[in-house]
Amino acid sequence: MENQSEEKTPFIDLLVSNDEQAFALLEKAFNNELGYKPYKVKFNNWPVLKIKLEGDGYDGTITADMAAGLVEFQHAMNRSYARLVHNSANARVLSSDEREALKFKAKVEKGSAIYEINLGPWAEQLVMGAINKMNPEHLVMTTVGLAIVAAGTLTAKWYLSHRSEDKKVESELQTRIVMSQEETRRHEILVKALTQKPVIDFARQDFDVARTGLLKGVGDAEKLTLSGIEISNEAAHAIARAKRMESKEIQINGNYKILRVDWQQEDEVRLKVLNIESSLEFMASCTDKSLEKDQISLLQDAEWSRSTVYLSINATELRGEITTATIVNVVKQPAAT
Repeated sequence: MENQSEEKTPFIDLLVSNDEQAFALLEKAFNNELGYKPYKVKFNNWPVLKIKLEGDGYDGTITADMAAGLVEFQHAMNRSYARLVHNSANARVLSSDEREALKFKAKVEKGSAIYEINLGPWAEQLVMGAINKMNPEHLVMTTVGLAIVAAGTLTAKWYLSHRSEDKKVESELQTRIVMSQEETRRHEILVKALTQKPVIDFARQDFDVARTGLLKGVGDAEKLTLSGIEISNEAAHAIARAKRMESKEIQINGNYKILRVDWQQEDEVRLKVLNIESSLEFMASCTDKSLEKDQISLLQDAEWSRSTVYLSINATELRGEITTATIVNVVKQPAAT
């Protein structure tokens, strides 16, 4: 009797073409209405980031300031993919092929300076990168949520509203960014997504930084339109000057593996560590003065034997990325709870 290979179950395509469909799908995923089926989200010319500059000399051109803002936006896209697919907030983990696949192309139209970026291909790369890493409903929730925070109209309103709270911007802008009843409902859905999926919230913060860069790109144009919201030159500059998010101090004690140790500095040791529970990788440091000799020996033994060691680490975190980390204690076995 001949062996017959089993046919793979075909993916069920879920098409997203606009904000309304995106939020409807996100809500279904939250309510467990999709079921455990092999879903693949397809993005049809959505989400689209559209920027328009109006003023003398702005006719089918791209300024250096706006180019810098778009580069910041590309960084946010790369970091979102790195978090989702590689569990790292550092985009340096991306391969050259991944970077190439994630690159956007900005369409520049004449008449004014209009830049249009279709982020659908980037969103589909998120799907393909994570499709074997999570169950279907979580895949839908996460990838659609990331697409919304990247270029959804609601997210732009939320950003502008938050950034202009302590700024004296004109009443016309305040009126334009007031959420409708439906947008308020969608906002509640999005907040649930941010709470349940920190990777989406970290991406939102990255894209907010990029949006600030786009506002800075207004230059001497009379006004800028971002995701359909018109912003005067004065308001754009005022919002862009708002204080940036600062790192917060955290402790990330736990069981670690020592992946690499750099002993080259006389007064400092640099280590690449992997948290066993969270799979988070980052660089940490310590000094001969901060640790006892037997603790230094434990680090050496853990590296050579590839064994687990319990580390107490004081760190700072910004948008999910460990910006500094200092090892303050080392023990051979996990601390008792």
